[in-house]
Amino acid sequence: MTVQAPVMKSREILRDLTDKYWKQVKEAPLQGRRVAWCSGISPIDLLKVMDFTLVFPENYAATCGARKVATKNCERAESLGYSTDVCSYARNGLGAVLSGDVEHDPVDGLPRPDLLLINNYCLPIVKWFEELSRFYKVPLIIVEQGFRHDTLNQQEIEDMVRQGTQQLRDIVVFLEQFTGKRFDYDKLQVSADISLQCNQLWCEVLEMGKHIPAPFTCFDYFNSLFPIMCLKGEPGTVSYYQQLKSDLTERMSRNIGAIPQEKYRLYWDNIPIWFKLKELSQKFASYNASLVTGIYPFAWAFTDFDPKKPLEGIARNMVCYATNTGIKGRSDFITKLVQDYSVDGLVAQSSRSCRFMNIGQYDIINIVTQRTGRPAVFIEGDMCDERVYMESEVNSKIDAFMELLAQRK
Repeated sequence: MTVQAPVMKSREILRDLTDKYWKQVKEAPLQGRRVAWCSGISPIDLLKVMDFTLVFPENYAATCGARKVATKNCERAESLGYSTDVCSYARNGLGAVLSGDVEHDPVDGLPRPDLLLINNYCLPIVKWFEELSRFYKVPLIIVEQGFRHDTLNQQEIEDMVRQGTQQLRDIVVFLEQFTGKRFDYDKLQVSADISLQCNQLWCEVLEMGKHIPAPFTCFDYFNSLFPIMCLKGEPGTVSYYQQLKSDLTERMSRNIGAIPQEKYRLYWDNIPIWFKLKELSQKFASYNASLVTGIYPFAWAFTDFDPKKPLEGIARNMVCYATNTGIKGRSDFITKLVQDYSVDGLVAQSSRSCRFMNIGQYDIINIVTQRTGRPAVFIEGDMCDERVYMESEVNSKIDAFMELLAQRK
């Protein structure tokens, strides 16, 4: 007999947080609040201290992808001369902004930025925001983010953290000049403390995927990323992840899995295919397969942070998060996930336009399969652009892969 899953109270909290966020974003210019557009990995705590309303074009692109309007925005960008090889997040953002057409926009358009802030973790985001800076004629801050090459020793990593900390001090000086306000380090301390709580709770939620059966799937984690990315440092985000943890703890105590008859446990590699989350979730569920973990959600699972040294902690986070490493570092990380989460096989999404996540992907997955003996399947897709997703081909590959896993079982 199938046990009825308890109601997830956290879902309603997430809806409320999301609605409240977009309402605040729309109202910011009307209230005379400054607006900053930021990348997902960037020192947003500094802007929060200075009372900026924050907008995340990458998250906006994911929202457009999920609502199935991103492809149209990509086509608008291409009509303006941007190549189809450009990141679909960037094409979505540029197409939506430069065309001025918000008829199908899921949030009725984004407010004009007063400032842009990004980390240079990939070249497309730098070029994308340079275009935005020219279009809006507003300042762009580019944070030089050190890459943790596999050959670096701990001293060299610490040097990068120190350099990053100095960059943050320089940004503080700029923000004081730009806003005409003094930077409140006590307020930064409070924001950093709350951000650390958010990160710790997010880590604990991700750890719950180790339970058999898993109470949450990787597709659920993708949908739960919004607060940790866009509302980090907010008390409401802490409350959400506390409730999510409570919901999943109840499921685990009653041995209820996200997939009722969990038979296979899988790993997901790369960014989600936002416009196919539901269909892919249903496809794997039809095989009683639960995607229990993936590397992407761990980009926000960072707890090596001394709240008494918030600038250094933010700088360390920018250097040491999970995906900011070389082939060896990433393959070591994924190997541990496969072992810790009792993974039976790996699903690697080769995203058409994300160079950052695709670099070395085949080598990394091959290393993991050789180490663990777990098979892998590669499916081709994209984060936002539906034109490069061949559904029949993807389904055929998944069917063949699940047949292989059945034979191994």
